[in-house]
Amino acid sequence: SLFWNPAGISMTSDKVQVSFSYNKWIADLTQNAVAVTYNLENIGTVGVGVMTFGLSDIPADRDVYPGNPALQALQIDQQSSASYDYTDLLAQVSFSRFVTDQLSLGVSVKFISEKIDDQSATAIAFDFGSVYSIGVMNWKVGARINNLGGDIKFYDYAAPIPLTFSIGTSIAPN
Repeated sequence: SLFWNPAGISMTSDKVQVSFSYNKWIADLTQNAVAVTYNLENIGTVGVGVMTFGLSDIPADRDVYPGNPALQALQIDQQSSASYDYTDLLAQVSFSRFVTDQLSLGVSVKFISEKIDDQSATAIAFDFGSVYSIGVMNWKVGARINNLGGDIKFYDYAAPIPLTFSIGTSIAPN
């Protein structure tokens, strides 16, 4: 829950939860995640998480303006290696607590970094979430808004991080 809805990390009885994941996708893309949450009794639950996503050893075709020395001077990419790496990094700190026996609210602050070759860009974002327990058959309804924050800027081009709002439900009949 730490990476999707910060309200979902609220705990009443457990002291610590730890999660690890590793995925190797098509085209050698890799994703790694680790999350730890700790229950502070009557104060709430805090969590820390780190997620990476990327690809290594991408063949580099760096000759943007071949054969024209006047245009080659305008080329931004001055690296000379035969390959480069692409990496996304997310590090976040979250806090959640039960406001009532049925409603938990949560917030996360996230540091986002993207690195392509020797260029990197960063942004700060916030997530807000809620989880409401209906009380029948462990039925829950959750809502979240993710990535309220600034743009990622490479060179002179700024791109907004994707703002997401979603509502979902789960039920676990006994």
